[in-house]
Amino acid sequence: HPQFKSQYLKLSRDIVIYLPPSYSHSSKKYPVLYVQDGQNIFDRSTAFGGTEWKLDEHTEHLIHTHKINEVIIVGIYNTSQRIDEYTWHSMVLDGEQMGGAGAQYARFLVEELKPFIDKTYRTYADRDHTAIMGSSLGGLISFYLGLHYSPYFSKLGLVSPSLWWADKKALDEVDTLRNDFSLWIDI
Repeated sequence: HPQFKSQYLKLSRDIVIYLPPSYSHSSKKYPVLYVQDGQNIFDRSTAFGGTEWKLDEHTEHLIHTHKINEVIIVGIYNTSQRIDEYTWHSMVLDGEQMGGAGAQYARFLVEELKPFIDKTYRTYADRDHTAIMGSSLGGLISFYLGLHYSPYFSKLGLVSPSLWWADKKALDEVDTLRNDFSLWIDI
């Protein structure tokens, strides 16, 4: 979905979708994984530094070896506003005030993108079948979504989250995280 528009964000962004192997010949519904920095997850030609996550290949391997159920993956491209959108506290970085628009990004994801995905694709829209993940600042905003939008997500994947941002203020909120999440965190 090229140049997906939002009333909450300054810039449009591309959205890429991975559909599981049975999607085209099935009528069943699927859980959904939302992934920040979507340009990095499937395609080397769009990935930062030319290194993709190979999330589609890894997912298919896990599906075919019966380690996970089939899942729809929604890759959300970042924009030049990445630092602002992926942080909810501002800070001075390299002599410039940056960040702090994470609440607007979260509203885009929960109020605009998720309803669009649930309407367009055969998804289980409930919390128990919806996950979110990201790395670095993408992991940080995924943590924010888990903190502040827990009715929508039950699984969080935080890959090297930038918990250092704004003097580690995110850690001040960790006690407010619901205790009924499945959480993957690695650093």
